[in-house]
Amino acid sequence: MEQIIKSLQELVDIQGKDGTWNHNEYMLGMFNGMELMLATVEEREPKFRKLPSKE
Repeated sequence: MEQIIKSLQELVDIQGKDGTWNHNEYMLGMFNGMELMLATVEEREPKFRKLPSKE
């Protein structure tokens, strides 16, 4: 299980890079879904992100 969690953390790290998660709403949703899965197996609250405002 430890290796699975490590692999999930690596995938969330990749999806969480600037230019990826904040590229569009789809990629934001992908990140937030992956964060939810990781937080569930780590038994913690997820740290969801929002798109920055375009002002």
